[in-house]
Amino acid sequence: MSNLKDLLEKVYSAKLWPGDPEDPDAISRFKRYHDVFKELLERSSELHSLINSKELLKIVDLCAGSGLAGISFSNVVSKLFNKKITLKLIDLRENSLKKYVGWEKEENVYVQYEIKNVIRDSLGSNYDIALLFGLSTPHFSPLEMLKLLANVSKALCDNGIVIIEEVDRIYNIFYKIGYKDLLVQSSTSDVVLSLHLNYDKRSGVFIRKFLRIYPTYEPLGDLPVFMWSTALTSSYVWMFFKNVEIVTISNVDYIVASKPCRSIDIERILSSSPIFKE
Repeated sequence: MSNLKDLLEKVYSAKLWPGDPEDPDAISRFKRYHDVFKELLERSSELHSLINSKELLKIVDLCAGSGLAGISFSNVVSKLFNKKITLKLIDLRENSLKKYVGWEKEENVYVQYEIKNVIRDSLGSNYDIALLFGLSTPHFSPLEMLKLLANVSKALCDNGIVIIEEVDRIYNIFYKIGYKDLLVQSSTSDVVLSLHLNYDKRSGVFIRKFLRIYPTYEPLGDLPVFMWSTALTSSYVWMFFKNVEIVTISNVDYIVASKPCRSIDIERILSSSPIFKE
């Protein structure tokens, strides 16, 4: 776990994906999520119904970073429905998790964090809602996604809901622009090169090498990436949940899945993997 933790900490230190409470781009994301969540609550009857049925809501934000999405969602729900909310932030990156204190929170929102691997570690139990935001699915191979969804469904209550933020990378990347061996990515403070290094046919992931080239040169690490699409992710989700709906807001898809299927052998999925013989 420590190797993956160190890799993520180092790659995310380049701030290509703004999440710090003092970052103007992250603050804009935080405010934009307020509008997204308000619309999502209006358009998803399952989500609206679940929240109305609870006095206390138990929410978990996975791959949470600084808690930007989880706190924004909790604030909106608390304000619109006058609910008390306990929010658990889970990530491997402690440096990001500790920054949750910088976000403004509604009075009835109570936040804790835990450093965990969302695939291998127990997430807790009896959550009402699980969130996977920040377009985080590329961190997971297909097998890892199966295990993640198994772990999430296990952690939710019987009428629980998971919400996943997703886009179509097959169309947006492979068709519209083409897969690039070399990409230059920049933030307000850093310029980073992302280079194609390898493709692992067993896991289906591309391995990309990240190098910081400004303001100083620093190798950041080799990050595995899988190109998920909304169609593929929602199909995986559908295997673990009885109801799945997809809400599109500003060209981003939100997969809202409710009522985990209890007939699936979750422990087999979590404890075993295919065996490759060559």
